[in-house]
Amino acid sequence: MVVINYEQVEESCNELHQLAKNMKELVDKINNTSKKLSSNESWNGMAANYYISKMDRLCKNFDEMFAEIENSILYMAKCSGGYQEIDKVVMNEICTNLNIQSPNLSNSKIFF
Repeated sequence: MVVINYEQVEESCNELHQLAKNMKELVDKINNTSKKLSSNESWNGMAANYYISKMDRLCKNFDEMFAEIENSILYMAKCSGGYQEIDKVVMNEICTNLNIQSPNLSNSKIFF
């Protein structure tokens, strides 16, 4: 079991989103390079076709990986948000019953 706080979940989501964004930019550059090489009449033959096919395959497979990363981010954020809402309700109920002020829950631990 892993114990992290809500801020750490948000940081992880932001890091993954930035990674996915950087990957998308890189794959766009690779795709553009592949297209340029495909249209370049001075560079052709078996080697050119080989590297162009490798770049094309990478670009085609990237969409699935990108979607997986984005779906993971959404899932993590949704779970974190759900736990945070439950924590708020429970904490408000406890604090109301004890007649005390509710603490900040941003550093509360959650379990994955």
